[in-house]
Amino acid sequence: MTRLPGLRDLVTRQERANADLLYPHRPTWTDGGSARVDVEEADPRSRAYARAVQTAPDLAQQDVRFLTYHPDDTPPAEGSECAWDGGTLTLRHWGQVDEYDGTALGICVWRL
Repeated sequence: MTRLPGLRDLVTRQERANADLLYPHRPTWTDGGSARVDVEEADPRSRAYARAVQTAPDLAQQDVRFLTYHPDDTPPAEGSECAWDGGTLTLRHWGQVDEYDGTALGICVWRL
């Protein structure tokens, strides 16, 4: 018997209970969506950043941000943009879907 279904339920309950803290923003994207999200600056020394640059080498010369979204919301489509922090955030690529909550990490580029 696997514990994975129970862990998925636990993660989903915790994310819903803490959605206002985990996903404090709700920008409007050019694809018409407005998922609850959080955006973090990428640390160039992190493994996540290294994987992102391997996926798209041109990201190494840009301001990379990572996007997470609430599992109950429809995520923005790749190529979508939104106003962010005085500039524009463009979703470039989605990473692998997480087996616990069914979401993926978005790789974004921010520019003025």
